[in-house]
Formats: sequence, C-alpha cells, structure tokens
Amino acid sequence: MRVNIEVKLTEKECWLLLGSEIEKDHTPLEYTVPPELVPYIRHYLTITRPALLNGGTHNAMWVGSQGQPLTLAAIASMIGRLSSAELGGRFGAHQFRRELATGLAEAEPHNPGLAAAILGIGIEVAEKHYIVARDHEAGRHVADHLAAERERTRLLAERLFRDGR
Repeated sequence: MRVNIEVKLTEKECWLLLGSEIEKDHTPLEYTVPPELVPYIRHYLTITRPALLNGGTHNAMWVGSQGQPLTLAAIASMIGRLSSAELGGRFGAHQFRRELATGLAEAEPHNPGLAAAILGIGIEVAEKHYIVARDHEAGRHVADHLAAERERTRLLAERLFRDGR
C-alpha cells in the first residue's frame, strides 16, 4: 500500500482505496478505517514512519528499520514471527483472512455477503466460511450438551455413592 494513493488520511478519517490490481477478484474496494484505529494510523504516518525513513523518501506505507519499503516477503515473515510469538502458532496473512471470514459468519449469520464485501472475495468463497461457522456452532452445541450430560451423571453418581447404593 502507498501513502496518499491506497491509504488516504484526512483530518477526521482514514480511507483505504484498494485497486483492482491488488484484489483477488479484481474488484476495487474503498472503505474507511474504523474510527478507533485512526489515531494509531495518524501516529504511524506522522511520527513513526518519518523516523523510520530517516530523511529518505518513498510512498510505501510500511517502512523497514533501514528506511526501505517493506516487501511482501518481509511482511509475511513478520506476520509469521509475530503470530508464533503472540498466538502460539505460525500463521500467514491468508489464515487471518480466513479467520476474519469465519468470525464474521459467526457474528453475522444473517449477512452472508459481509465477508465477501470486506475481504473482496466472491460470495462462493465467503459461503464456505459460513459453512465452517455453522460446523463450529454445531460442535459447540454438542460440546455444551456433553458437558451438561457429564454434570448430570456426576451429580447422579455422587448421590448414589452418598446413599450407599
């Protein structure tokens, strides 16, 4: 992403303008960043990024420690390293997209187009995540039922042993 091209910061908001050449389904996407993230982006663009550039100039959004634009490979490596340290498993950017689609499916089961619109993917791909979300829901239902049955059995066993049967 490039500053003032794909990332546009105004006085009150930040826009992401993702062109068709970088989207999987080649459909351009435009949306605002959630307002609670804007102060962090503003800080990065006005304080952190210029410090990393150390007098250099380019319009790449993400800057490496030597002032160079971060490559996709460097970003992928960073995501893997940080996810391993913070989440206990090495994940790539695609896994985060998949989890976002599944999470949206779980949070908004009556809005199957939401993941497709946000991630710039086809409805067919998004629907696969809704199927996964329904599978997760069914698994949670079975686990809840088994937990309740174990508790019922435990209480019954306690009563039977207490009564000497």
